[in-house]
Amino acid sequence: SEAAKADAAAARPHHHPPPPPSLRGRDGSGTGPRFELRETPKLVRDVMSRKLFTVEPDTILKDLQQHMHTFRIGHLPVVDGEKLVGLVTHNDLLHASSSFLSEQANERNAIIHTVPVSRIMQRELITVGPDDTLIDVARIIWEARVGCVLVVENDDKLIGIVTEGDFLRIAHHFLKGAAEAPT
Repeated sequence: SEAAKADAAAARPHHHPPPPPSLRGRDGSGTGPRFELRETPKLVRDVMSRKLFTVEPDTILKDLQQHMHTFRIGHLPVVDGEKLVGLVTHNDLLHASSSFLSEQANERNAIIHTVPVSRIMQRELITVGPDDTLIDVARIIWEARVGCVLVVENDDKLIGIVTEGDFLRIAHHFLKGAAEAPT
């Protein structure tokens, strides 16, 4: 019956579906990739991605790897409400998966896919604020050897992310400016 199906769906752990590709890597105008910077960036808020695909701690691992591959997402913030509580990277998912060389890979992965994100997420996170300088963030990413920093406000409310890819955009911005400058 339809009521039984609705009850079963409500009982399942809540899972955020992946965003459409237009939500990541676009400039808000919807007209193309968000690679060009409009002005010279100085602060985190100038380059951070604001539209994020997030998961909750009880989200199961089953579809996360496919979503990350499909939408080219390397870092998944884990939130409880609006509060940042963890991070799952593509490498974390690979580490949690059974090796394809194992004779029991399919059986092991079937079990692993039922595990909640909270079992594999990173809990010690590097966070910055929107008004932190990009110079400081570049140093933090370099010294900590991480692929991203998470941007938070008031009581760990997640508002954005800055990745190594964002620093490639910044490098492109400055290199393009230098190449176009008269000599």
